[in-house]
Amino acid sequence: MTPAQDLAVRRSHRVRSARLTELYEFFTAHNKLYSERAVQRRAGHFVDHDPVFERANGDTTSAAAHDFEQAMDADQSNVRQRVVADAAASPEEELLVRSAGGVHVSYDGSTMAERLQVAGPARNQGPTVAGGPVVIRQGGALVPDSTPFLVEMLVPGLIAFGRGGPDEPRPVRVSKLECLRHYALLSLRRFAQDTVYTLMAFDMSARHQAMAQASLYCRLSSTEQNAAIANVTPQELSALLDYDTACLSAARNNLPRPPVPPDVGRAKTLTNRFRAAAAHGKGSNPARQVHLRRGFSLQTRFGSASLFVTISPKDNGSLTVAYLAGQVACDKLEEIDISNLPSQAARFAATSKDPVACARYFNRIVRCFFQDVVGYDREEQRPHARGGIFGHVEAFIAGFETQGDGTLHFHSMLWLYGMAGGRLQLADLLKSDSYRASFLSFSDSVQCHSAPLPTEATCPTCVDAPGAVVAVEPSSVAFTRAAGRTEAPVTARCVTCKSEFGYGDLIMAS
Repeated sequence: MTPAQDLAVRRSHRVRSARLTELYEFFTAHNKLYSERAVQRRAGHFVDHDPVFERANGDTTSAAAHDFEQAMDADQSNVRQRVVADAAASPEEELLVRSAGGVHVSYDGSTMAERLQVAGPARNQGPTVAGGPVVIRQGGALVPDSTPFLVEMLVPGLIAFGRGGPDEPRPVRVSKLECLRHYALLSLRRFAQDTVYTLMAFDMSARHQAMAQASLYCRLSSTEQNAAIANVTPQELSALLDYDTACLSAARNNLPRPPVPPDVGRAKTLTNRFRAAAAHGKGSNPARQVHLRRGFSLQTRFGSASLFVTISPKDNGSLTVAYLAGQVACDKLEEIDISNLPSQAARFAATSKDPVACARYFNRIVRCFFQDVVGYDREEQRPHARGGIFGHVEAFIAGFETQGDGTLHFHSMLWLYGMAGGRLQLADLLKSDSYRASFLSFSDSVQCHSAPLPTEATCPTCVDAPGAVVAVEPSSVAFTRAAGRTEAPVTARCVTCKSEFGYGDLIMAS
């Protein structure tokens, strides 16, 4: 690499310090995480110089030509975790800073652990006991999503010759979001199984929705209001932070909200607009707050929810997801042979590398649940005439979240026609014997811990005249741990031959 190329590469990854310095000073003044630690800002070192490495004899000299090329390769391979190590005051500090940034280059023969063990005690002898300095890592230049051919440059291996990307001129205009979605759903699955593309597409989609809403707010507002918001000072933001802290403290102590200071009007409007725009970004905290307020509004409108339902589809390890990921042939789904199915480890591997297949499977589960199980038409915003397994749904709300293993599930509150809207109203209605009987019958019909036994089930062991099979209430042993049992608990019994069956015997025999 020539010196000109070296300088071009380093400059392409530098950070503009004006806005960064302003944000840094603001956060160090108002954030306890920064104010309670020994923070040191290294300004003016945003372009690295020639690397200097520590020799075995303790001298610091310039590396040799071949060592310099190897160091540049190692340094550029960690360019996303670069730090301003050239601003270190000593070789020990440079070692710690580069270690924190993931840049591990050593030519003296000692291991990184040995060097850190030697440099650590000397560096930790600081004036504070809160810990070492907070290192701000050097990142790349900020690039807006509107940069021409940005997707083609980010994933050059997926878009051949840089043609056919979202910015490609077409006779019929296609939005960038629809283009990204089309790539993710291609049967080639190269885009869907690429870790960089899926994350980039989701981030672009969330930012686009938030920025579109922010642009709409700016267009609908007056010029004077936009100009006032653009001139918000750090002092106004600081006063707003103090006011929000006072409001939070008052809420925790069950005290009235303090009066609004006169100098936080512009800052309050700015933060309100920011939250309103960020609420349209999927998965953001403002979006969760919006769903929370919608749930409260539905409770104000319809009363307490009739049902609370949690749906947890097992998309990781699912055979359907493995099929959508291209790892299972279609004929295995048409004629299922348990002995010929992929193992659980193979299904886990297939689903872990294709997040788009998991998302498609989860969307199908959600659509089937509300369309067929709940009996609600989400497009027409009304229940089906046939209803659902719970009855006719008047309103519902569902919130999605991530489980511990990274998969999605959702909680839903349902409001049913004919149900009480609150505890007091339910207590009054239960005084009626007919309503009480209907309510108990409804509760028994929707609250079940296992699949109901079909009424036409017959005994598979009776040869001459198969007898009827009736359900048996499990004994207390069935609710103990499996280690204390030698056989499966009895859940059904034949009235003719008195044969007993476990939870899966009738299913396997059918």
